[in-house]
Amino acid sequence: CPGNYAVSGGVAGCDKLEEIAKPEFKARMTVRLAVAGAFHTDYMSPAVDKLKEVLASTELSKPRIPVVSNVDAEPHSDPDTIKEILAKQVTAPVQWETTMNTLREKGYACCHPIL
Repeated sequence: CPGNYAVSGGVAGCDKLEEIAKPEFKARMTVRLAVAGAFHTDYMSPAVDKLKEVLASTELSKPRIPVVSNVDAEPHSDPDTIKEILAKQVTAPVQWETTMNTLREKGYACCHPIL
């Protein structure tokens, strides 16, 4: 959503951001999200190689409907490309707004997020 931002970091970094968000960035509020892990951040880097290993031994069929990635907000149909993107999404920021705009621009009236 325009004007909304998600950031990630260690506790000290998040504490500092909360301290300066309102006076320096005119933030109306900050909210710490209750999440199960540091997904879509560099903190997840150790999981990437293991996921790549698993994906290398996993057969994916070409999807009947292109998969729109939350990494680059583009549709993909090539199984090898999808595997690469699945590994990237572990540490890449989610491009939710851009993804929704891409779908709208391509004429899709509805979508079904797969989480």
